[in-house]
Amino acid sequence: MTKKMIAFTAMALTCLIATANAEPQTLAQKLAERSASSKADAATKAQMQKAIQELAASNIVESAIHKGDMMPDFTLPTIEKGKAFKLSEALEDGPVVLVYYRGDWCPYCNLQLAAYQRHLKDFSAANAQIVAVSPQTAANSNRAPGENPFDFTILVDTDNRLARELGIVFELPDYLQAIYKEFGIDLHVENDSDKMELPLAATYIIQKDRKVAYSYLEEDYTKRAEPSEVLAKIKELSGR
Repeated sequence: MTKKMIAFTAMALTCLIATANAEPQTLAQKLAERSASSKADAATKAQMQKAIQELAASNIVESAIHKGDMMPDFTLPTIEKGKAFKLSEALEDGPVVLVYYRGDWCPYCNLQLAAYQRHLKDFSAANAQIVAVSPQTAANSNRAPGENPFDFTILVDTDNRLARELGIVFELPDYLQAIYKEFGIDLHVENDSDKMELPLAATYIIQKDRKVAYSYLEEDYTKRAEPSEVLAKIKELSGR
Protein backbone atom coordinates (compact mmCIF):
# COMPACT_ATOMS: atom_id res chain seq x y z
CA MET A 1 0.00 0.00 0.00
CA THR A 2 1.44 3.39 -0.98
CA LYS A 3 1.94 6.26 1.46
CA LYS A 4 -0.75 8.23 -0.38
CA MET A 5 -3.19 5.34 -0.07
CA ILE A 6 -2.41 4.93 3.65
CA ALA A 7 -3.09 8.63 4.20
CA PHE A 8 -6.26 8.51 2.10
CA THR A 9 -7.51 5.42 3.97
CA ALA A 10 -6.77 7.00 7.33
CA MET A 11 -8.70 10.10 6.30
CA ALA A 12 -11.69 8.02 5.18
CA LEU A 13 -11.76 6.04 8.42
CA THR A 14 -11.37 9.21 10.48
CA CYS A 15 -14.46 10.59 8.71
CA LEU A 16 -16.38 7.45 9.61
CA ILE A 17 -15.38 7.51 13.30
CA ALA A 18 -15.84 11.26 13.72
CA THR A 19 -19.39 11.23 12.38
CA ALA A 20 -20.52 8.93 15.17
CA ASN A 21 -19.89 11.66 17.79
CA ALA A 22 -20.53 14.77 15.71
CA GLU A 23 -23.30 17.26 16.33
CA PRO A 24 -26.45 16.47 14.32
CA GLN A 25 -26.22 17.74 10.75
CA THR A 26 -27.90 16.76 7.54
CA LEU A 27 -25.99 14.43 5.28
CA ALA A 28 -25.93 17.18 2.63
CA GLN A 29 -24.18 19.53 5.09
CA LYS A 30 -21.57 16.93 5.96
CA LEU A 31 -20.91 16.14 2.31
CA ALA A 32 -20.61 19.83 1.45
CA GLU A 33 -18.11 20.33 4.29
CA ARG A 34 -16.09 17.36 3.10
CA SER A 35 -16.06 18.70 -0.45
CA ALA A 36 -15.00 22.17 0.72
CA SER A 37 -12.14 20.70 2.76
CA SER A 38 -10.73 18.69 -0.15
CA LYS A 39 -6.98 19.23 -0.52
CA ALA A 40 -6.94 18.38 -4.22
CA ASP A 41 -5.37 21.12 -6.34
CA ALA A 42 -7.40 23.29 -8.70
CA ALA A 43 -6.39 21.34 -11.81
CA THR A 44 -7.43 18.03 -10.24
CA LYS A 45 -10.75 19.45 -9.09
CA ALA A 46 -11.39 20.76 -12.60
CA GLN A 47 -10.72 17.34 -14.08
CA MET A 48 -13.04 15.65 -11.61
CA GLN A 49 -15.77 18.18 -12.37
CA LYS A 50 -15.23 17.54 -16.07
CA ALA A 51 -15.80 13.81 -15.48
CA ILE A 52 -19.08 14.56 -13.65
CA GLN A 53 -20.28 16.73 -16.54
CA GLU A 54 -19.37 14.08 -19.10
CA LEU A 55 -21.21 11.46 -17.10
CA ALA A 56 -24.29 13.68 -16.95
CA ALA A 57 -24.10 14.22 -20.70
CA SER A 58 -24.12 10.45 -21.24
CA ASN A 59 -27.76 10.34 -20.01
CA ILE A 60 -26.93 7.46 -17.69
CA VAL A 61 -29.48 8.66 -15.13
CA GLU A 62 -32.29 8.84 -17.68
CA SER A 63 -31.68 5.29 -18.91
CA ALA A 64 -31.29 3.65 -15.49
CA ILE A 65 -33.99 1.91 -13.46
CA HIS A 66 -36.20 4.56 -11.85
CA LYS A 67 -39.22 5.01 -9.63
CA GLY A 68 -42.10 3.01 -11.10
CA ASP A 69 -39.86 0.32 -12.62
CA MET A 70 -39.56 -3.24 -11.33
CA MET A 71 -36.38 -4.12 -9.49
CA PRO A 72 -34.95 -7.43 -10.67
CA ASP A 73 -34.76 -10.11 -8.02
CA PHE A 74 -31.17 -10.76 -7.06
CA THR A 75 -28.94 -12.71 -4.71
CA LEU A 76 -25.62 -11.21 -3.63
CA PRO A 77 -23.02 -12.24 -1.06
CA THR A 78 -22.66 -10.21 2.11
CA ILE A 79 -19.28 -9.07 3.39
CA GLU A 80 -19.60 -11.79 6.03
CA LYS A 81 -18.14 -14.96 4.56
CA GLY A 82 -20.64 -17.67 3.68
CA LYS A 83 -23.72 -15.44 3.89
CA ALA A 84 -25.97 -14.26 1.09
CA PHE A 85 -28.89 -11.85 0.64
CA LYS A 86 -31.85 -12.57 -1.63
CA LEU A 87 -34.09 -9.60 -2.37
CA SER A 88 -37.40 -11.43 -2.68
CA GLU A 89 -36.86 -13.15 0.66
CA ALA A 90 -35.93 -9.91 2.41
CA LEU A 91 -39.01 -8.16 1.00
CA GLU A 92 -41.24 -10.61 2.87
CA ASP A 93 -40.34 -8.62 6.00
CA GLY A 94 -40.97 -5.18 4.50
CA PRO A 95 -39.57 -2.64 2.05
CA VAL A 96 -35.84 -2.56 1.30
CA VAL A 97 -33.79 0.61 0.97
CA LEU A 98 -30.97 -0.27 -1.43
CA VAL A 99 -28.03 2.14 -1.08
CA TYR A 100 -25.27 1.95 -3.69
CA TYR A 101 -21.85 3.28 -2.73
CA ARG A 102 -18.41 3.17 -4.38
CA GLY A 103 -16.30 1.57 -1.66
CA ASP A 104 -15.06 2.29 1.83
CA TRP A 105 -12.02 4.03 0.33
CA CYS A 106 -14.41 6.89 -0.47
CA PRO A 107 -14.91 9.41 2.39
CA TYR A 108 -18.23 10.56 0.92
CA CYS A 109 -19.48 6.98 1.01
CA ASN A 110 -18.39 6.62 4.64
CA LEU A 111 -20.31 9.76 5.55
CA GLN A 112 -23.34 8.40 3.71
CA LEU A 113 -23.31 5.02 5.44
CA ALA A 114 -22.72 6.60 8.84
CA ALA A 115 -25.75 8.84 8.27
CA TYR A 116 -27.96 5.84 7.55
CA GLN A 117 -26.57 4.12 10.62
CA ARG A 118 -27.65 7.07 12.78
CA HIS A 119 -31.20 6.80 11.38
CA LEU A 120 -31.34 3.01 11.53
CA LYS A 121 -33.73 2.84 14.49
CA ASP A 122 -36.14 5.12 12.65
CA PHE A 123 -36.01 2.92 9.55
CA SER A 124 -36.53 -0.20 11.66
CA ALA A 125 -39.51 1.43 13.39
CA ALA A 126 -40.97 2.06 9.91
CA ASN A 127 -40.45 -1.65 9.12
CA ALA A 128 -37.83 -0.88 6.44
CA GLN A 129 -34.45 -2.54 5.92
CA ILE A 130 -31.27 -0.70 4.93
CA VAL A 131 -29.06 -2.68 2.54
CA ALA A 132 -25.82 -1.15 1.24
CA VAL A 133 -23.95 -2.49 -1.78
CA SER A 134 -20.69 -1.74 -3.58
CA PRO A 135 -18.38 -3.51 -6.05
CA GLN A 136 -15.51 -3.51 -3.54
CA THR A 137 -14.53 -6.98 -2.38
CA ALA A 138 -14.74 -7.80 1.32
CA ALA A 139 -11.07 -8.80 1.29
CA ASN A 140 -9.98 -5.40 -0.03
CA SER A 141 -12.02 -3.27 2.32
CA ASN A 142 -10.42 -1.21 5.07
CA ARG A 143 -12.23 -3.18 7.76
CA ALA A 144 -11.15 -6.55 9.07
CA PRO A 145 -12.19 -9.50 6.87
CA GLY A 146 -15.83 -10.34 7.50
CA GLU A 147 -16.31 -7.40 9.85
CA ASN A 148 -19.33 -5.14 9.39
CA PRO A 149 -19.06 -1.86 11.34
CA PHE A 150 -22.73 -1.12 10.68
CA ASP A 151 -25.93 -2.70 11.93
CA PHE A 152 -27.32 -3.17 8.44
CA THR A 153 -26.43 -5.58 5.66
CA ILE A 154 -23.56 -4.79 3.29
CA LEU A 155 -23.41 -6.63 -0.04
CA VAL A 156 -20.70 -7.20 -2.63
CA ASP A 157 -21.75 -6.61 -6.25
CA THR A 158 -18.95 -8.51 -7.95
CA ASP A 159 -17.83 -6.85 -11.19
CA ASN A 160 -20.83 -4.47 -10.89
CA ARG A 161 -23.12 -7.14 -12.33
CA LEU A 162 -26.26 -5.92 -10.60
CA ALA A 163 -25.32 -2.27 -11.16
CA ARG A 164 -24.98 -3.06 -14.85
CA GLU A 165 -28.46 -4.60 -14.87
CA LEU A 166 -29.81 -1.47 -13.18
CA GLY A 167 -28.05 0.74 -15.72
CA ILE A 168 -26.05 2.66 -13.11
CA VAL A 169 -22.49 1.49 -13.87
CA PHE A 170 -19.98 3.59 -15.84
CA GLU A 171 -16.34 3.37 -16.89
CA LEU A 172 -13.91 5.97 -15.62
CA PRO A 173 -12.26 8.04 -18.39
CA ASP A 174 -8.49 7.62 -18.71
CA TYR A 175 -7.69 10.99 -17.13
CA LEU A 176 -9.84 10.16 -14.09
CA GLN A 177 -8.21 6.75 -13.74
CA ALA A 178 -4.86 8.57 -13.56
CA ILE A 179 -6.15 10.84 -10.79
CA TYR A 180 -7.43 7.88 -8.79
CA LYS A 181 -4.05 6.19 -9.07
CA GLU A 182 -2.44 9.42 -7.84
CA PHE A 183 -4.70 9.11 -4.79
CA GLY A 184 -3.54 5.50 -4.40
CA ILE A 185 -6.88 4.00 -5.49
CA ASP A 186 -6.67 1.12 -7.96
CA LEU A 187 -10.14 -0.15 -8.82
CA HIS A 188 -8.64 -3.24 -10.45
CA VAL A 189 -7.45 -4.20 -6.98
CA GLU A 190 -10.31 -2.79 -4.89
CA ASN A 191 -12.97 -4.55 -6.98
CA ASP A 192 -10.85 -7.51 -8.13
CA SER A 193 -11.91 -6.69 -11.68
CA ASP A 194 -10.29 -6.09 -15.03
CA LYS A 195 -12.66 -3.12 -15.52
CA MET A 196 -12.26 0.43 -14.25
CA GLU A 197 -15.91 0.91 -13.40
CA LEU A 198 -18.00 2.37 -10.59
CA PRO A 199 -21.73 2.61 -9.86
CA LEU A 200 -23.64 5.85 -9.48
CA ALA A 201 -24.51 7.01 -5.98
CA ALA A 202 -27.98 5.48 -6.26
CA THR A 203 -30.64 4.87 -3.61
CA TYR A 204 -33.86 2.92 -4.14
CA ILE A 205 -36.91 2.11 -2.02
CA ILE A 206 -38.15 -1.29 -3.14
CA GLN A 207 -41.66 -2.38 -2.18
CA LYS A 208 -42.79 -5.93 -1.43
CA ASP A 209 -43.84 -6.51 -5.05
CA ARG A 210 -40.32 -5.37 -6.15
CA LYS A 211 -41.69 -2.14 -7.57
CA VAL A 212 -39.38 0.85 -7.11
CA ALA A 213 -41.25 3.45 -5.05
CA TYR A 214 -38.38 5.95 -4.82
CA SER A 215 -35.17 6.46 -6.73
CA TYR A 216 -32.27 8.84 -6.22
CA LEU A 217 -29.70 8.81 -9.03
CA GLU A 218 -26.84 11.28 -9.14
CA GLU A 219 -23.81 11.66 -11.41
CA ASP A 220 -22.03 13.82 -8.80
CA TYR A 221 -20.43 11.47 -6.27
CA THR A 222 -20.42 14.23 -3.61
CA LYS A 223 -24.23 14.17 -3.44
CA ARG A 224 -26.32 11.42 -1.85
CA ALA A 225 -29.93 10.73 -0.89
CA GLU A 226 -30.80 12.32 2.45
CA PRO A 227 -31.85 9.64 4.98
CA SER A 228 -34.65 11.83 6.35
CA GLU A 229 -36.09 12.21 2.83
CA VAL A 230 -35.98 8.47 2.25
CA LEU A 231 -37.56 7.81 5.64
CA ALA A 232 -40.34 10.32 4.97
CA LYS A 233 -41.15 8.53 1.71
CA ILE A 234 -41.32 5.16 3.48
CA LYS A 235 -43.72 6.58 6.06
CA GLU A 236 -45.81 8.09 3.27
CA LEU A 237 -46.00 4.71 1.51
CA SER A 238 -47.08 2.98 4.71
CA GLY A 239 -49.67 5.66 5.50
CA ARG A 240 -48.00 6.68 8.74
